[in-house]
Amino acid sequence: AAAAAAAAAAAAAAAAAASAAEDGSGLLATPDLTLGMGRSLLALAAFKEQQKDYEESLVGLAEGSTAYAAALSACHARGARRCLSVAETNRGLYVKAAQFLASIRGGSGDSGIPREYVDALAGLTEHAPHRPASELAAVLGEVMSLGGWPQSELDDSCSLRSIEIEPLASASVAQVHRARLPGGVEVAVKVQHAELRSEVAADLATLRQLGTSLKELSGGYDLMWIVDDFERNMACELDFQREADNAEATAAAMAHLAPQVHVPKVFRALSSKRVLTVEHCDGLLKADDPEALRAAGLDPEECGELICDSFAQMIFLQGRVHADPHAGNVYIRAQGDAGAGRKKPQLVILDHGLYHDLRGGHGPQNGSLRQQFCQYWEACCSRDTATVQALGRQLAGKLCRLLPIMLSPWFLLACPDASFGDVFAAAQGKMPEWVHLREVLEFVSAAHDCQRALVGLLHSLGYIRGLLQNLAFPEGRRLACMWKYATLGNHASPPLVPQELSTGQRMRLRWHLGVMECQLGAAAPFAGAAVRWAASARCAPCCASGEGRGGGGGGGGESARLPG
Repeated sequence: AAAAAAAAAAAAAAAAAASAAEDGSGLLATPDLTLGMGRSLLALAAFKEQQKDYEESLVGLAEGSTAYAAALSACHARGARRCLSVAETNRGLYVKAAQFLASIRGGSGDSGIPREYVDALAGLTEHAPHRPASELAAVLGEVMSLGGWPQSELDDSCSLRSIEIEPLASASVAQVHRARLPGGVEVAVKVQHAELRSEVAADLATLRQLGTSLKELSGGYDLMWIVDDFERNMACELDFQREADNAEATAAAMAHLAPQVHVPKVFRALSSKRVLTVEHCDGLLKADDPEALRAAGLDPEECGELICDSFAQMIFLQGRVHADPHAGNVYIRAQGDAGAGRKKPQLVILDHGLYHDLRGGHGPQNGSLRQQFCQYWEACCSRDTATVQALGRQLAGKLCRLLPIMLSPWFLLACPDASFGDVFAAAQGKMPEWVHLREVLEFVSAAHDCQRALVGLLHSLGYIRGLLQNLAFPEGRRLACMWKYATLGNHASPPLVPQELSTGQRMRLRWHLGVMECQLGAAAPFAGAAVRWAASARCAPCCASGEGRGGGGGGGGESARLPG
């Protein structure tokens, strides 16, 4: 059910933050269980209401029929409105979970999170509920002199010449206001929500108290480790001085890509743990809006290539990965003339509160997680099944079979036991039918046990893939771009300024991805028929009695394995 998927996705969002943790004690307030219980009961009531809605709305309708699809879509839409209402009322962690639902794709396209939820919650990536200016003054006063603002105008003795009352954007942790310094420089002032620390502390304490109920909602899984990790990482994310450090480190690491990649300058004298002042950037366009990009004279595919190239370098060469590269934090600006009436794109990266560090690993013998992931990506692309299995067990434990699928449907071809049904799913850009909520929860837990940073990396990759999908960026080009940097990064200390691949390396890359694309292209015309056949097969008596279940989804049995 989508309601259960929403709960699992929120849990995954919390788990993803875990890899960026360092000690952030002292930033969260003493928990108020009464406050936390009231907020959680509101969420639970919406969950139960939606669960009942699904059960009652689909009674008597044949799965796969037009009436069933219409009723399901309408039920999704009601559920999305309920989720939005809870997020807008509770704010904080609930907005963060909603942002994750609205942005993630994770290789499953619309089959993972229903489109109705994505559309309804998308606005929360930058237009979450915000606070009035009167509540900001106390927080800003920690680092700025503002006189009697907002009751009176700013004067020459104030730290700012002007500040706009309405925010430019508002999200789960803070809201951003445009301001001007006494010298005339325009800045963006990020102000933490005043009550956020007490709300987060109350929510996390309540989740601990409700551990048994959470276990029942998640199908019997003990997810309290997620609460522990999320508490540690939220404490870090609430420290804007840490965010300033991360922003400056990323600007230095990506300096060789300037001006194509830009991280706004930090104004340290006007920043604190709850206030961050940075350079204001005009002309920002959402990176997932191809129509707006075209209207500005930009080529969406070129923008997608810049996004993919930049984040691939972060992952495979630098080993420092932006934790939340969703549409509220990744923007494009039109820069200069590219000829033929087109503009050159500039990537602007915001919100550097959390980063996943891939530079650690299982020990010197096995290398860093960054280098292991380089080797794993190369093995998936070249269909080196032995390496895929061996490294997969190190990275994700006994559930390593799911890891290639989490990275790309195409990587099903690197699985030795892939069925024809799996290949048909890959040809449609979907996950196999055998991947259900239980498998995802087991995989997240196993990956966390083996390598916590891997969960964060998958979370970030899901966001990036969501951006690229909205730009219709070809999956083959995404894999090729990342394989390039995986090849260049497969060293203990790769150069941060990348070199070009050799002729032999380029030919190998093109050959393997070309073969993969041909196989999936050959399967694509039959994919629709295979899906319809699988749907009818599920209605057969043997399936109704629980017998005859094959190992692959979409029509392949255990005997229908992909040769070679």
